Amino acid sequence: MAAAALAAGAALLGCARGPSDATDASPDAAASGARRPNLLVVFTDDQRADTISALGPAAVETPHLDRLAAEGTAFTESFVTTSLCSPSRATLMTGKYVHVHGVLSNQEGADFLERHWSVARLLQDAGYATGFFGKWHVGTTSGAPRPEFDRWVSMDDKSGYWPREYATDAGPLVVQGPAHNTDVLTRLAAEWVAAPRAEPFFAVLSLKNPHRPLQPAPRHLAAVQDLPVALPDAAARLAEEPEFVRTVAETGRNAYFAEEGPAEDAYRRYLALVLGIDEAVGTLLAALEQAGHLDDTVVLFTSDNGYLWGEHGLFRKRATFEPSIRVPLIVRWPAEVPAGARQDELALNVDLAPTLLDLAGVDVPADAQGRSLRPLWRGDAAGWRERFAILDGYQDPERGPSELALRTRRWKYVRYRRPQLVERLFDLEADPAERTDLAAHPDQAARLADLRTALRDELRALDCPPGWWDD
Repeated sequence: MAAAALAAGAALLGCARGPSDATDASPDAAASGARRPNLLVVFTDDQRADTISALGPAAVETPHLDRLAAEGTAFTESFVTTSLCSPSRATLMTGKYVHVHGVLSNQEGADFLERHWSVARLLQDAGYATGFFGKWHVGTTSGAPRPEFDRWVSMDDKSGYWPREYATDAGPLVVQGPAHNTDVLTRLAAEWVAAPRAEPFFAVLSLKNPHRPLQPAPRHLAAVQDLPVALPDAAARLAEEPEFVRTVAETGRNAYFAEEGPAEDAYRRYLALVLGIDEAVGTLLAALEQAGHLDDTVVLFTSDNGYLWGEHGLFRKRATFEPSIRVPLIVRWPAEVPAGARQDELALNVDLAPTLLDLAGVDVPADAQGRSLRPLWRGDAAGWRERFAILDGYQDPERGPSELALRTRRWKYVRYRRPQLVERLFDLEADPAERTDLAAHPDQAARLADLRTALRDELRALDCPPGWWDD
């Protein structure tokens, strides 16, 4: 069915394959006769980690993502370092934290490529054909083509899920009739990755799903419209939180459902958009399989951040709470990645660019702040991180983030910097929902001090401004 849809969609859209005459330029590949792997990243927007049925209780079934997990390795402790769209997208491309790449928020105008390398540029320079399909949203909401991608299909992010026109490397593409952008982008991406070419490819399918406005395809909405939904009591949860969180809950970004309607109905539409993601993954796998490229392709699936659906009284990302920072991460590559494995080391979005470069045999620049994940699926976790810093996105470079946190395998120390300094401490093993703050507990005074020092050390190691420590 996916293959048939692929063929029909390609004919409908009139998309071009855009073949390249570049050849595999890797010295190692040339010496050994081996071809470097293709690299395919499926990148979603606001997708929680608990939306994949193979990885635990989920509200909907995701058979194609389940297949990816069954044939690859799922990272069960995967996180973003800043839970906000544009900063996280820049981190994916650079392997750097928000304060280093400079994309501090979702505001327009910041362009990390003016000052930093990107994984796409390095792979392109190393002889990879590069393709981008979907939402860019790094310093701009427009879909204007980027030179580091040979093939480009994008759209104005303000156009929602039913745009009529896409920006491409070959000029505007106008779609005839209503077509959901997940279908359009997936079909074009599937055609491009399935095309015959001499060189390996690096492709990114960057879906808007399941970001608001919650506009799923009708076939997916029909599948969830009668689904029972039980969300947390947001008002009761908010009453438990300190002033900083209660203030955040009053912001326009959190006033999500003034436009989206009742939370339960909105959540069903969110899940319908997750079904669209799952179907897109199935279409890509079918296209690669039909073209004989599937086992030669590293497939990496993840999201730019998680999302809170009433937990702690919030309906948003941009928080250090677990549902906001935890994201799905699955890697499939039969040549090296164990099938059906679960990896519980702390994996971060700053690790993705170094991982992709490592897989391609390209040197990872010395200023990357992440590490290749390859040793983990090879069974070597020696010296791997035991903690990491979480930085809130911010708009004012002088004042810095409002919220900082340190996450270890068991503990989380949180530091709210506005309107006054507030510390929090959570035992994630005993309290995974983060509802019992232990910061004032006498028995935890030494642990609080240790984690406070550890966060300060982590910020220094990341070369964060010293003033961030103050309120």
